[in-house]
Amino acid sequence: MRHLLAAFLLTTACGSKPPAQAPSNAVAPTAEAKPACSPTPGDAYDAQTWIAKLCDPRENERAVTQLEQLGDPKAIERLRAFVETDD
Repeated sequence: MRHLLAAFLLTTACGSKPPAQAPSNAVAPTAEAKPACSPTPGDAYDAQTWIAKLCDPRENERAVTQLEQLGDPKAIERLRAFVETDD
């Protein structure tokens, strides 16, 4: 788990790849704020969707992988907290 977080942080800090863009037919995320662990399905291209799935033991590994692929900086603190509680 730590190696995924390290790769995510390194990629985000270095900016070696541009952030992923949602397809043109994707639904725009809503403007309202969501709780950290809301059970909504959400948009696969929105980091908040995967941040919420960090609390689900069945989805958390996939969530870390997806957050790494998205490279969204707003996920860094939640990933750090997830790794610290995973020890």
